[in-house]
Amino acid sequence: MKKFSFLLMGAFVIAVASAFTATKPVIQTTAYGYTGTEWKQVNVEDVNVTYKCNAGSSYCLYQDPSFANPLPGQTPNKVFVSLR
Repeated sequence: MKKFSFLLMGAFVIAVASAFTATKPVIQTTAYGYTGTEWKQVNVEDVNVTYKCNAGSSYCLYQDPSFANPLPGQTPNKVFVSLR
């Protein structure tokens, strides 16, 4: 009976651990770029299709249409260019 309890407990621990390690992180796919006159909503994966990030002096993409929240993982030396 003790052996079965340890086996059951081991299976439970493995199930809990895999539940936390098997989940995919949430990645933001919608972002905003400023053209100089207006904000454009773009899909982050459409780089070089609907927009591109050229060398510049600010961030290329933002989490919302304001300059307060740049998209994480960017360097502040780009500029947004709309291709559409």
